[in-house]
Amino acid sequence: MTGAPTSLSQFTDDIGVAADYDQCSDVDGCGYLKSYTETDPQVGTLTNGKWCNSDGTTVNCNQDVPQGPKGDKGDTGATGATGAAGAKGDKGDTGATGAAGISGWERVNATSGNNASDVKSVTVPCTGSKKVLGGGANTAYNLAPRGQEALVKTYPSADNEWTAEAVEVANDGASWSLTVYAICANVN
Repeated sequence: MTGAPTSLSQFTDDIGVAADYDQCSDVDGCGYLKSYTETDPQVGTLTNGKWCNSDGTTVNCNQDVPQGPKGDKGDTGATGATGAAGAKGDKGDTGATGAAGISGWERVNATSGNNASDVKSVTVPCTGSKKVLGGGANTAYNLAPRGQEALVKTYPSADNEWTAEAVEVANDGASWSLTVYAICANVN
């Protein structure tokens, strides 16, 4: 080494820490070394933050720190905050055409004879190939006070017709009628 200190009186500059503690064991704080140039052929490249190794003749500090063994898996961290909503996506393709629904809706009706019969039954068919969706019935009378008729059945008697039945509860001799309604439509 050239310019290296040879006594404690030369430890005055704040650049390097004294390496020989035997020389300064009686000095409080031990002082610092002055800067000097290394000419020792056994010391090669020195790079800050690098790992040092030797090939037997030269020490080089120019390698990355070796990676240690893989550690144990750590605990699961806390759930992060919800991210911002993403941008609106592109419009999707048009879907396939759905099956045809109901079309050709109609209400059909039929009425019994207007007479004093005790029991009346009427069936009303849908037109064409239409199917019955629902139905109902009502009675009508001709004389006051009101007659004593009662609906006893109203139902779909087939896929394409509605039937209702009514009876006269008290035989008062009055004429009355039964009208049946069916709601029909084409159903695909």
